[in-house]
Amino acid sequence: MEILSFDMINYLPKEVICGKNFKKYPLIFNKNENHLFLFYLASISKGKYQAKRKYSYIINRHIKINSETFEVVGLLQAEMGKTQNGCLNFANHEFKIINKVMNWFEKELELRCLVETANHMIKSKYSHKLKTRTDTSQINEILMKCLCHNLAVLTSENFKNGLEIDLSFCAEDYPVEIHG
Repeated sequence: MEILSFDMINYLPKEVICGKNFKKYPLIFNKNENHLFLFYLASISKGKYQAKRKYSYIINRHIKINSETFEVVGLLQAEMGKTQNGCLNFANHEFKIINKVMNWFEKELELRCLVETANHMIKSKYSHKLKTRTDTSQINEILMKCLCHNLAVLTSENFKNGLEIDLSFCAEDYPVEIHG
């Protein structure tokens, strides 16, 4: 029995909209039987210098057609309709819905997009260069950048959505020892 699936090539947008000014860039892709290799080139200017930066992403070409896929697509459409710019924002804080969508993405798309997004956010906000020299200190620097990113995201969500974040359990699990 053949499994029915969406060919994602039929649903790709023609352009990507980025940044505060909603600048549009053409979406370019290559394909093979199992994957779509998507990328766009963004103009970057710093002072008198101008360059192009390539942003890329790989997705599965085929997504299985089943009731869960339609349910998740419907949830995404309903949530995206709640913002003016079409960005995904789970405004109603229903964690069952959020978990269902995230679990579906994890299963179907292998969460590659979320990892790449987090990496891009960390590199763009805290620099892609490491300033330390030894292996141990480089690992610590990367961990500190990730920690700062996670705290920034938590703080942002706290102020945007009025979430109450209780980190007291962390203090109990990891007591601080003061030497002096």
